Amino acid sequence: GCLTAGSGALGADVWFELAGVSGTVELSTCAAGGFDTAIVVYRTSCGGAPIACSDDDALCPANPVASTVEFSATCDERYLVRVAGVGASAGVGTLVVRQGGSACNSCPADLSRDGTIDGTDLAALLAAWGSAAADISGDGTVDGVDLSVMLAAWGPCQPSG
Repeated sequence: GCLTAGSGALGADVWFELAGVSGTVELSTCAAGGFDTAIVVYRTSCGGAPIACSDDDALCPANPVASTVEFSATCDERYLVRVAGVGASAGVGTLVVRQGGSACNSCPADLSRDGTIDGTDLAALLAAWGSAAADISGDGTVDGVDLSVMLAAWGPCQPSG
C-alpha cells in the first residue's frame, strides 16, 4: 500500500498539523522538485490508521512521482500530515493545501487560537507583515487592514452565533 509506497519504504519525512478546516481538503506535492513523494494523513495521532494516502499522481504534469490526496475534514478535528520521500528520495519541495469547505475559526484575529487576541497574536501578525502567512482580512497580504481588524477585536474572543 501507500505506507510502503510500492517498492520502497517511506523516509526523509516532514510532519505538519492541520486544524480549523472543514470540507474537502486537497494536499499536493506536484510542485516538488522532481523527487518521489508520498502523503499520508492521520486523524489526531500517528498511531492510528491513515485516513488518506497517496503515492504517485500521474496528473502532476512536471513530476508524476509527486503525490496528491483529498480527504474530508471536520471542524474541531486535528490532522497530522506526513510528507515523505519514497525509498532514498529526498529534496526540497512545496506542500500545497487547498480547502474546498470553510474555515472554522470564529475568531480569525486569534492567530494563536488560545481564545484571546493579545500580544502573542500581535507578534505573529507583525512577524508575517507583507506576506500572506497571517492574513486576517483575506486580501492576500498582512497589512494595516489586518492590524485594524486585530485591534478592533482585542481581548477575549466572542462566541460565534
